[in-house]
Amino acid sequence: EKRKWTDAYETEKAGMQMFKQGKSTQTHWLSKVEEIAKKHLVAISSIESGDEAEADDVYEMQIKARFEASLEALVKFSHEIENSDEGMFDFSVLSMKPNSSKKGYLTGSFTLNCAYMREK
Repeated sequence: EKRKWTDAYETEKAGMQMFKQGKSTQTHWLSKVEEIAKKHLVAISSIESGDEAEADDVYEMQIKARFEASLEALVKFSHEIENSDEGMFDFSVLSMKPNSSKKGYLTGSFTLNCAYMREK
């Protein structure tokens, strides 16, 4: 079993984006999330990134955002962001409620974790 999980880990790591040591990744991740949201008609009203966290040789950055979208647009956005070749993203929080001023729309917030690696 150990070999199986080690191989799976190495396969996932091979697909992660690589950045130079010391290079800020905030702008990269924020623009990717905004680009995919815009493509799927998810209006982001505020977005911010957290600090970089290191776990062994993998780094993570959280992105928190507030949004407005139809359910269909939100589903398409969520699907693409989690299956994207543009990076490794994972929703850790997703909350929403019906928009009181726009029938058929939702407002809410999400927290995404972006995983990547640094060159040694």
